[in-house]
Amino acid sequence: MRKITKRMIEKIGYRTLIAKNGKEAIEITSSNNNIDLVILDLTMPIMSGGETLAEIKKINSDLPVIISSGYSEDELEGMGDQEVLSTKKYQNHHI
Repeated sequence: MRKITKRMIEKIGYRTLIAKNGKEAIEITSSNNNIDLVILDLTMPIMSGGETLAEIKKINSDLPVIISSGYSEDELEGMGDQEVLSTKKYQNHHI
């Protein structure tokens, strides 16, 4: 899914950084000041998406995060002000 999303985003002209897990996402976020948006899956190895989100918000509380998940919207309650794509079946117009 990472590779497909990466291609979709790059096709519309954006540069992407890819993390394989939550820990790597935090490392990338903390070492780059030019990140405009994070797209985050809730189910990731090493750290959950919720844990990763909390750490990213500690690094930059103003950084917008889109949560991409196969969970239902009801299951995603409590994720704060984040934009939620409650299914991974999205297309370019969703991004």
